[in-house]
Amino acid sequence: MIVLQNVQKNLGMRPILRHINMEVKPGDCFSIVGPNGAGKTTLLKVFACIHKVDEGNVYWNGRDVYKQLAQYKSQVGWISHHHFLYENFTPIENLRFYSELYGVKNREETIKRWLKIVDLYVFKDIPVRTFSKGMKQRLSLARALLHEPSILLLDEPFTGLDQDGVQLLFHLLKQEREKQSTIMMVTHDFSHIEKISNKVVFLYKGTIATESVQTKAEHIREIYKTLVDEP
Repeated sequence: MIVLQNVQKNLGMRPILRHINMEVKPGDCFSIVGPNGAGKTTLLKVFACIHKVDEGNVYWNGRDVYKQLAQYKSQVGWISHHHFLYENFTPIENLRFYSELYGVKNREETIKRWLKIVDLYVFKDIPVRTFSKGMKQRLSLARALLHEPSILLLDEPFTGLDQDGVQLLFHLLKQEREKQSTIMMVTHDFSHIEKISNKVVFLYKGTIATESVQTKAEHIREIYKTLVDEP
């Protein structure tokens, strides 16, 4: 379980997140919704411990996350529209690098399996710089899930994926939920939320405006419209 308690994150003197209180349990798939500048990516980076909070506390399994940082980060898989791949490396070379970084067992077998899962095995020896955006995003999925993390943090993960790629990502996320992984996702596509999430948190001007366990796209759209139309 991850708990944010009265969290604040500043950019210089300006607060980006203010008094954030959240509790995310294993098996939860939280979607984070809000207009541009609401603090969505910043919140995700707080969960990833990329950003350290300026005020408040972050707990993982009942303990201060910053006192068990290496162990926590080893359980995090990060997916975003930035693929974090080495362009001059091939897919195999990229996944070898990350598998060594995370201490993955049976590395070559695991790499081969993931390249087949994301349908890139036939391109395994071709430099990533030649790949389309969608191919890079597929490889990024393999990079993020290679070490079997229990916490998945996704920032607009559907960006660049074709319909087959979108369905692949849904399939992988459903598998992770069945394994009781913790999932946090930033997305502007409410139809994606309806298909995979069990909770939605609405951010507005750095604060949590409301939360909902009703994940139907139309319901989310109505709440969102109420927020952004406020004077």
